[in-house]
Amino acid sequence: MSLPKVWLCETDLGSVLQAAADLLRRRALAVVISDLLDAPRSIIQGLARLRHRHCEVLVLHVVDPAELEFPFTNWTLFRDPESPDLRLRLDARQIRQAYLEALESHLAQIRKGCGSMNIDYCLLETRTPFDQAL
Repeated sequence: MSLPKVWLCETDLGSVLQAAADLLRRRALAVVISDLLDAPRSIIQGLARLRHRHCEVLVLHVVDPAELEFPFTNWTLFRDPESPDLRLRLDARQIRQAYLEALESHLAQIRKGCGSMNIDYCLLETRTPFDQAL
């Protein structure tokens, strides 16, 4: 059985967070569990909207260890999980440094944005049992 086409589209987390905030009628606790693979500015704007609605916000940023470590050393086929037909075969050695720098920039922007709004942020690796992480 294949998924309906609606499930195979790119996520716009920032817009989703803003729409969720608009649905709230009173103070709430918002727990965001995500890989945060979206533009940091959009994510931060969505989180800001939740804070504007007087929500306490907890961000659990879930990442695979390979995303953080980039252990690839040869030609590797990379595929986009949200666009299954998009695949790139790249020499991991050539892109490793640029990837790690871009990732660190992304993480720094998210951490800074959360920190500036007093939002609790926790980076969780998928190899860590969820109950232990909490």
